[in-house]
Amino acid sequence: MEEKTSAQSVSGVSATVEKPKHSLGFSELYALGVGQVIGAGVVTVLGAAMAVTGKSVWIAYFAAVVLGFMNIWPTFVYSSMARLNGGGYSMVAALCPPIFAGITLVSFIPTSFALSLFGIALGQYTQSLIPQFNPRTVGVIITTFFYLINLVKIKDMARVQKLMTWLLITTLVLFCIFGLPKVNSAPFDFSAADYFSGGSKGFITAVILLVYSTTSYNMVINYGRDAKRPKKNIPNSMWLSILTITILYSLIAIVASGILPIGDVAGKPLTYVARIIMPGPLFILFIGGGVIMALATTLNSMFGSFANVLLAGARDGWFPRSMAQPNRFGRPWIMITIIYIISIVPIIANLNVATVTNNIVLLSYTVKIIAAVSLYILPFRYPDLCKKSKYFISAPFYFITISISNISLIIVTVLSASALTPALVIISLGSIAFCALYSLWRIKAGKIKMENVFILNEGDDD
Repeated sequence: MEEKTSAQSVSGVSATVEKPKHSLGFSELYALGVGQVIGAGVVTVLGAAMAVTGKSVWIAYFAAVVLGFMNIWPTFVYSSMARLNGGGYSMVAALCPPIFAGITLVSFIPTSFALSLFGIALGQYTQSLIPQFNPRTVGVIITTFFYLINLVKIKDMARVQKLMTWLLITTLVLFCIFGLPKVNSAPFDFSAADYFSGGSKGFITAVILLVYSTTSYNMVINYGRDAKRPKKNIPNSMWLSILTITILYSLIAIVASGILPIGDVAGKPLTYVARIIMPGPLFILFIGGGVIMALATTLNSMFGSFANVLLAGARDGWFPRSMAQPNRFGRPWIMITIIYIISIVPIIANLNVATVTNNIVLLSYTVKIIAAVSLYILPFRYPDLCKKSKYFISAPFYFITISISNISLIIVTVLSASALTPALVIISLGSIAFCALYSLWRIKAGKIKMENVFILNEGDDD
């Protein structure tokens, strides 16, 4: 059961909030963060990156990790300042007019379609091991399993995540151990013809392709309401996630590009190389413990992450407040169920989920830009919190680093949007308009009372 406690928000509003038991420590937050970020991208996109930049793909992956870090640097800053009950939404709610908080919050509904991608991919990879299985049926079953896991105590969900994450990391390390001795000198021969094979344009394209698989560890901020010592443990778990993917992604890229001719592996999934370098039983382990666990850890973490944000929004009135009702384990079961329904409908209906998610690309980036721009207000609105953060070294340092982060985010946004067709742009703009109109309707109806999800001025040990 959750206890009631009174907390003073930094907005000056005294509010009674439901305070959950803070049961996620550093190891749980790390498992949720690194399990979230190591997804299907490292398996599926690496081949496409090799096709445009050749043997230099490992440098492109390292650059992608750095660029991804620059994009989400503000997350480190504000996660170190206070407990955020609703993750990044809470920060926008504390800094911006309600309409922008509403757009940020409501965007999580259409974004939930992305969970279908993981369910479908899990079904397909499971079928590759057991051909008799129907991939759609398996996708629904596995998605349902993680839905049920997220309905129990969050500590139990995190235990499952830790087991899957360590299996995932172990499997990827085994891939590197078996592959590195077979690597030739090609990945380090900068004068080779297939090094930077697509020139500077190809290298930049590869970085943009790979950067999508390097940033989502920042979604661990959405577990702020459940975390122990969040101002310390959340940033630290993200630092360790960065170190993990920097080492793993670079080594995996070296193995993928340094054994076979680029012409043989360009455009191919990582499983193509794994089948060649790993013995039969270990290749099966690579599929089950590597590919399937990469998808499973991401799916599991997204359920809890999205639910916490939507829960905060329901308490603020963006949805009926009855939807914030917890089950006997203290979990927001209505929000988790909504996410579950959104995630399985495309699988059951056999929709082209990639097309559905591409239709909200601009919406996703709009939300990121709203959060990025809002951070310029932070030192003026909450100077005391800034002074307490070890990441806020000085105001000039803060504004310079935030500006660098925002510029890199805008560059990635423009490059990504340039690949969209006119139809996708129109649909994406329509999704932005829907989120804005819905938010405006709730505001005009007098439903919004943002009291419970502003940054809470709690002690470091809280």
